[in-house]
Amino acid sequence: GDTWVFSNLNREVMVSQPTWDGTGYPPQWNAITEINVFRLLVNPDGTFGGYDGSAVNPQSVCQAAHANGVKCMVAFGGAGVPASTITSIISNSKTSAKFINNLLNQVQAIGADGVHVDWENTAQCDFSSTLYTAFMKSLSTALWAKNPNYIIDLTYADWESCSINPVALSPYVTHILYMFDPSHSSSASLAAEIGGPSKLEVGYDLSPDLNYYVPTPSNLQADYQAGYGVFFWDTNYMTPTIYS
Repeated sequence: GDTWVFSNLNREVMVSQPTWDGTGYPPQWNAITEINVFRLLVNPDGTFGGYDGSAVNPQSVCQAAHANGVKCMVAFGGAGVPASTITSIISNSKTSAKFINNLLNQVQAIGADGVHVDWENTAQCDFSSTLYTAFMKSLSTALWAKNPNYIIDLTYADWESCSINPVALSPYVTHILYMFDPSHSSSASLAAEIGGPSKLEVGYDLSPDLNYYVPTPSNLQADYQAGYGVFFWDTNYMTPTIYS
């Protein structure tokens, strides 16, 4: 793959490791700061269906990450999760509480440093922004009560603004992962609204079939100079190489 150069690695550099495909594992550990174990399967009743595949072992990924000074996250969601599943969890206080307790147990079970929340719209406005924000408030309260250093990352894209309000959610997350802004036209305004550039991670796709979101050295340098972190997904295809 290409080489992208940052003058030093003092920004968040996150990759997702799919549990169903170990092609790109292990990553170049000294090129990243955070790895997501993607993904934990979620049921409408707040229970889990295990991880999506067994190409990598979640606990082993976290152990290897920590041995290399990298944070490790439990990730759930992704494109294609039915809105009915999300709504079932966020609309019922008992189901939400069960889900959050189960999630906290999973974070502790694999020795993770927090969670990566990637619930997405499958159709515009297909789950409630108000309920989602309330759910994330409860999630952050529970996780940070257990460990105030737990990381909570949440994905967002412009077309999801009807269901995901990044400004309202900002107090309850560590980072907003901003997907699909290849021109960087909206990153600066969003960063200002959510609490500054260090709270924003700009997303890039490394898969061969979405080449209009593949990063360029100039875009990455602009991210670095602006103070943003970066988030790479589909890293089973190519692991970013970033020299400090």
